[in-house]
Amino acid sequence: MATADDIIDIADILGVTFQDDCVAAALKFFPAEAPNDTNIDEVIKKAQENDCELMEINLNNIKHISKQKWETLFNVLKDNNTVEAVSAANCDLNDSIVKMLCDCLESNSTIKQLNLESNSVTGKMVLDIIKSTANTKGLEELKIANQYNNMYLGSAIEYALAEMIPKYPHLVKLGVRLEFRDFSFN
Repeated sequence: MATADDIIDIADILGVTFQDDCVAAALKFFPAEAPNDTNIDEVIKKAQENDCELMEINLNNIKHISKQKWETLFNVLKDNNTVEAVSAANCDLNDSIVKMLCDCLESNSTIKQLNLESNSVTGKMVLDIIKSTANTKGLEELKIANQYNNMYLGSAIEYALAEMIPKYPHLVKLGVRLEFRDFSFN
């Protein structure tokens, strides 16, 4: 084991300034974040009424929303023209629920931002989300990284994504984790 003198000698050889008085700062504890108390039924009602104050829907970290509630929300959003951002990160979403969202995006051009991070969405469904915006060209930002069922999309999906992105110029921000870096977006 090296002594303090040995470490000082090595530091001198390497040209590093050795500090005798290194001290760790005391840990700072922050209070736990309050749980998301958004009421899904109120959100659905406001979205159905096209409430002009409902521009952003934040359902992050709300678990156990039933498939029927998601279906109702996405059906209401099809005709909504006030909501610009939908965030449903860490909500236990799977492909069957996201398929309903795709149907919504096919007719809604108002939603500009969509955050579905930390769910269970497959790579194929990521492609379907982007394809569903072909007619409306509304979605500008999609965050879909950190899916529980697959950290990476896989080479086939990533190559399909690389070919698809130039065809959807309205999508200017894509938050996804790529494994392979040997392709370019042309």
